[in-house]
Amino acid sequence: MGDEEQQERVVVPPQRRESELPDGWETWPTFYPQYVDSNRTIAQGRKVARADACMAPHIYELAEIARYFKLQFVIEGNKAYPRDNIRRAGRIKVQLKDAEGNAINPEVPSRIALCRQFGKLIPKLKSREKRIAVSKMRQEQMVKASGGGSGKKSSGKKKKKRR
Repeated sequence: MGDEEQQERVVVPPQRRESELPDGWETWPTFYPQYVDSNRTIAQGRKVARADACMAPHIYELAEIARYFKLQFVIEGNKAYPRDNIRRAGRIKVQLKDAEGNAINPEVPSRIALCRQFGKLIPKLKSREKRIAVSKMRQEQMVKASGGGSGKKSSGKKKKKRR
């Protein structure tokens, strides 16, 4: 998918100043990680079929795929998806077409085509494998630290219903 170094780690681009951003980036199509999250329903914001989606994508994984297709993008990490405004997962704006309206990369001529590519390629990223392994390890440590359960034994008695 690119050179080996980019696959092994997530590259977090530095915040750009407003003057350093490409012209017209505000009008580029916007992509939220929720668009390709297989855990979400269509009503919760998933834009592609569940078979074309992936589990819990991250904004920087979307950026890696955009970089793979040689598309210009701008990451806005402090933005929230309107249907889920509690969690600020960020968003990415990607330039799909040039000034004349022609697709920059013929493999991704539209928004939905790029969403499908996100869902197909994100699970193959080495940085994702490492991120998932680290999160599983943290979960296991938290379970061990908490004792693996609530610590309460049930007495075997049924509770009476209150009326």
